[in-house]
Amino acid sequence: MTLIKKEEHCPDCGVGIGEVHWPECDVARCLHNGLALDSCSELGGCGPDVWSGYWHGARECEEYGFLLVFPDMNRLYQEAVWDRDAQRWVIRAKE
Repeated sequence: MTLIKKEEHCPDCGVGIGEVHWPECDVARCLHNGLALDSCSELGGCGPDVWSGYWHGARECEEYGFLLVFPDMNRLYQEAVWDRDAQRWVIRAKE
């Protein structure tokens, strides 16, 4: 059972599921590093980010048990790394 609510439209740019975020959208993510597109160093060369209905990282937070009342993105960024090929956050390998 999922606790994360799917949203039909991006809360910032308003695109629907399956549509590409607008370039100035604060929700859009860099496909190379998984972080905010507006802080991307690739200068638009990372490809189009498509709205899935979920905030980036929210489903991974739920999968890994990183939930408070909402997805704990800080913990996700500390304990996981962005997998470019899978286009999702994965738990870091233990060193």
